[in-house]
Amino acid sequence: MLDSPAVQGTDLLPRAVALGLHFTRQSGEQVPIPISAEPLVLDPADIRASAGVAARLAAAASKLWQWLRTRPERRVIDAELTPSERRLVDAWAAATPDLATVRVDGALDPAFRAIELNTTIPAMQGYSDIAAQALIETRGRALGLQQSAIEQLVRANGSNARALFDSLQDRYTRYRGGPADAIGLLARRGDAQRGELDYLAAAFRRFGVDARVLHPDELRIDSAVHAQGRQWPLLYRHWFVHHLDQAPFPALEDLLSRAADARAIVLNSPSPQLEAKGLFALLSAHAGNAAAPLSVDERDAIQRHVPWTRVFQPGSTTGVDGEPIVDLPRYVAAQPTRFVIKRSSGYGGRGVLVGGQADSETFAARSKALFGAALGWAEICERAAHNGGFIVQARVALPLATLPICRPQGTQPERLYLDYSAFASGPGFAAQDWNGVCRAAAEPVVNLGSGGALVPLLRRSIAVELGFSTA
Repeated sequence: MLDSPAVQGTDLLPRAVALGLHFTRQSGEQVPIPISAEPLVLDPADIRASAGVAARLAAAASKLWQWLRTRPERRVIDAELTPSERRLVDAWAAATPDLATVRVDGALDPAFRAIELNTTIPAMQGYSDIAAQALIETRGRALGLQQSAIEQLVRANGSNARALFDSLQDRYTRYRGGPADAIGLLARRGDAQRGELDYLAAAFRRFGVDARVLHPDELRIDSAVHAQGRQWPLLYRHWFVHHLDQAPFPALEDLLSRAADARAIVLNSPSPQLEAKGLFALLSAHAGNAAAPLSVDERDAIQRHVPWTRVFQPGSTTGVDGEPIVDLPRYVAAQPTRFVIKRSSGYGGRGVLVGGQADSETFAARSKALFGAALGWAEICERAAHNGGFIVQARVALPLATLPICRPQGTQPERLYLDYSAFASGPGFAAQDWNGVCRAAAEPVVNLGSGGALVPLLRRSIAVELGFSTA
């Protein structure tokens, strides 16, 4: 008989943390990220379908931006960019950003519903692999499987780290005629996700190249890019370009401003405009616009998988059901449980206000952080619409599940909201065999940094082999 989830959790969390499932504080302390002792089980076809949606949305966003950049609506996006981001966006004005990986966040309900696009640091490829590997290993040992059988199950479950590596090398090969022999993972010092970065670097080394985490202040850029005693022909950027506003680095900014630079290839290329939530709102608004340069497949992906989303501003538009709206703020204020208001820029859910949660302490804290006071829903609608920099989105109901969550203090069942994120390769290249990632949290704005947990994603055949319920 298998151990209970609580007993298994005594092995699962330490193994996951040892592999890198932790946040790193500025002091260097490693804070474990909680993990579920039960997986999310999906068929490979469903994983591929969600990745396909993510790829089409990324392609649509790239096309829509090229169309919008000469139109007045561009102001919606420009207002959210820092000076360094604007310079780099302008430098890439006539080119499509080269995206080795994108991540689209959303929910399975049961079809994938996409609520945000991430292209700048679409993280969690490493964390998702760690969660699955740790669960397969600990469950396999509980079943008495041989180590070779466990390793085979890990490989058969797929790997986002492998898909990322292959996508990076595909792009480098197109530019240079062959694969890179070294990949530098560019990150700021004290990056909270250092555990994931180290895991990815170790995975890339297993795949046959030199790979290390590099920091901008280590780089020497002349006729090539050098750091830590060697040349780096390919950089994977896990670093926000807006850091150039606080710490200017002209040589690095120049490198980032060029596609296929002879000194080094940098992926993902700068693309803050593509993940601005305002652009996601414009995707939703223009899905039915025949003048927008979108393919039939891209329009279908938007209409089927993106909830109604609009730039939040005074004036008329069409509503969730296609009905004409005279005043958008009044329409949203009258139906708080149907909508979510989001800051167009920002990360980690700090700028997200869920109308149905307006009585919660978290809602009040976010309102105070955004507007200086704990406001009611109607007043938030008024201020957000008139201040600018916000979008409004029809609320996507995240599924609830009771899962055994392993935390440092023990493993206990918790009733949590689940989100789902699909990884994909950016437009212009063949698709890789991506997995997704699932997170869980006590509130409908799911975030690992505020106590959320990783839920390992297992393909159905692997879950069956390990004796997990697949209902």
